[in-house]
Amino acid sequence: MTDYEKVIDLKKKLENEIGDYSSYFLYDLVKINNIKIKSNLKKLIFKVNFNSKFMIQSSVYTTNYIDTLKRKDHSQSNQKLKKLLKANYNIQEDEVYLFKLDFNIIYNILKVLYTIYKINKKINNINNSINIAFCLLEYDKNKKIIEKRLKKIAPKLVLTFCDILPLENQITLIAKKNGIKTVTLQHGQYFYYNDENKPIHSLTLSEMQSDYFLTWGEYTLNQALKYGKNTDGFIKVGTLKNIDDKNERLTIDKKKDIKNVVGIIFDNNLGIESNKNMLNLVSKFCRLLGYKYIIRLHPTNNIDDYKNHIDKKLILDIIRNLPEEKYINMIDFSISHLSSMCIELLKYNHKTFIFKDSYSNVDLDLEKLEFRNLEELKLKLRQSISIDCQKEYSKFIENQANTKENYLLALKKMINSEEDKNIL
Repeated sequence: MTDYEKVIDLKKKLENEIGDYSSYFLYDLVKINNIKIKSNLKKLIFKVNFNSKFMIQSSVYTTNYIDTLKRKDHSQSNQKLKKLLKANYNIQEDEVYLFKLDFNIIYNILKVLYTIYKINKKINNINNSINIAFCLLEYDKNKKIIEKRLKKIAPKLVLTFCDILPLENQITLIAKKNGIKTVTLQHGQYFYYNDENKPIHSLTLSEMQSDYFLTWGEYTLNQALKYGKNTDGFIKVGTLKNIDDKNERLTIDKKKDIKNVVGIIFDNNLGIESNKNMLNLVSKFCRLLGYKYIIRLHPTNNIDDYKNHIDKKLILDIIRNLPEEKYINMIDFSISHLSSMCIELLKYNHKTFIFKDSYSNVDLDLEKLEFRNLEELKLKLRQSISIDCQKEYSKFIENQANTKENYLLALKKMINSEEDKNIL
């Protein structure tokens, strides 16, 4: 049983306890399967473990929760959004809640013990039962704070970065219950995955619960339809990464020397096997044709997982969070698997070839760049001269020329609309 299947199975067994909450919070518990002592103690002795402090004219309410996850790429997008909002709305800072002591410890202990007993009868796993019980205790505490705050601010719209993340998921559900419109953002390229080898992040699309979704383009909308999602509230605005203070940067200097260097773009830490397979294949390519390679890590990667697969004679550098323009100037082309970066680099007319393996259970619609073995890679490389990368990019990212205006118009119409979701 895969981690995804374990999570879905847990959600079904604990339907009464978990209710409408996204099952995403169960993933860490399933994967670790150890009692999270330090984390659980915090949930027990503190009244609340989060801070969210962003309010705009009592119209839009959002949080800084994504910044606490220490994902530089997500934080940069979130900061672009906040900068955009601050430039167009009068901003007031909401009060901060963080680590306030809870003096009802005895009551909390009794409540947790009873919840552990109920859950363990259903799943027969004491470690997971303990961790889930403490998570539900934290959810109960958060609920009171969130309801009080939303009642005080009375926003017309609640905006989240990703509404399946635990806190933002809870805020979304409580807002909807209280008749407040909700919207969430697309922070990477979402795919429809076949049942086989379905990863946990497929929940980002399949369990989305907001009324509105600010999406990159038509491709994502079509992926959602495959999950059976109602897409009436999907609004195609483009990606936050294309919002620039001066102009839209859609090209890069093409007059660069051939370096005989390949960039390898790793998937997140759920794609370790595909990353290893991709690295081994690119190493063969480099030895055969006299290339070197650079590894571009995903923010969640641990390089120690790949020590035995890195050829010290071929590797030039290992990078993380380097701006796209600087990265492209270090290499001739890239190899990727299912990272969103394979799409985002196309806007710079940079060729990124897609490695297809048994875990590539998505339809990327990039056949001209896809390969399965060394011979196919060499063939696609020779044929790639005629590929218009920016045209391929436009399949995924729409409305590139007016990204900033699209976001502002969408927010304005959502705030002012009553019932009609088809606002653009």
